[in-house]
Amino acid sequence: MTVFSVVMPVFNKQHYISRSIDSVLNQTISDIELIIVNDGSTDESQIIIDSYTDPRIRVIQQRNSGVSAARNRGISEACSQWIAFLDADDEYLPTFLEEVIFCSQKFPQAGAIYADPIWMRGDVQVNSFLRAESPTLLPDYFEHIVFNDGNEIHTSCVAVKKSVFHLAGKFPVGVRVGEDSDMWMRLAWTTRIAHIPKPLSIYHMDAGDSNWEDDILEEAYWVATYRTWLLQRRIPASQERSTAIYYQRYILSKALKHALLGNKKAARALIFKTANWSQVPKKYAVKVFLYALLPINEFRSIFLNCKSG
Repeated sequence: MTVFSVVMPVFNKQHYISRSIDSVLNQTISDIELIIVNDGSTDESQIIIDSYTDPRIRVIQQRNSGVSAARNRGISEACSQWIAFLDADDEYLPTFLEEVIFCSQKFPQAGAIYADPIWMRGDVQVNSFLRAESPTLLPDYFEHIVFNDGNEIHTSCVAVKKSVFHLAGKFPVGVRVGEDSDMWMRLAWTTRIAHIPKPLSIYHMDAGDSNWEDDILEEAYWVATYRTWLLQRRIPASQERSTAIYYQRYILSKALKHALLGNKKAARALIFKTANWSQVPKKYAVKVFLYALLPINEFRSIFLNCKSG
């Protein structure tokens, strides 16, 4: 059995896919399989895939069903204990999988391990990193994000034990906004998560399909999952408070984006009618409050240029 299965969903990525495939094949460990799920591409992506003769590559064809369906197909086909994901327009740094192995040996109780991506817009890096530290088994994933300014899981920089998907479920199909966050939220409720606080992949912002200005108009799918699990009392008691604060942070993030787009009425509605001020992270709330109430034209361009998610 190979150590890693890397699942790569592909839909019309002819300009980027070679870069992504090469980054997997050039990992410092070689005991891997790369499962490429061609989700009905109509460009030359398949021609490029066929040009590779490396026996570690398996190609699966399916009718266009969306990125979640493609990832789920890859999970079902995977032969390894650990499954990693890489979008066909992103890339791994050479030691990503090796670092995950080291972390899994240090924390065998971890069901998922993630590192941090470098966010690139063209040739410009838009995020920064402190000095790399040792891997950490997070006591609480949501608390790490909200109180420690920790990075959330990025799909192109995470590996998950295949057995965990039997507990947490797979990616929700047919969802446009927040399908990956929904997966990682359920993961955090069902297994321990370890974090490698160093950049080990590259997320190419200008190569993706998302548009945050459109996304704020639609509620993220994971919100419904959160409400359902809360109602059904499926969220571990130890994570109820941190998950609630994480949700409030999401509401404030939407308010901030509305404010930066000039939609102050929508921003204020979220702040004063939707947000629960007994749960919101206070420092972040003050920032959003000021942006929503004060003139922000001079800040908008800075935010858009520096935005990293």
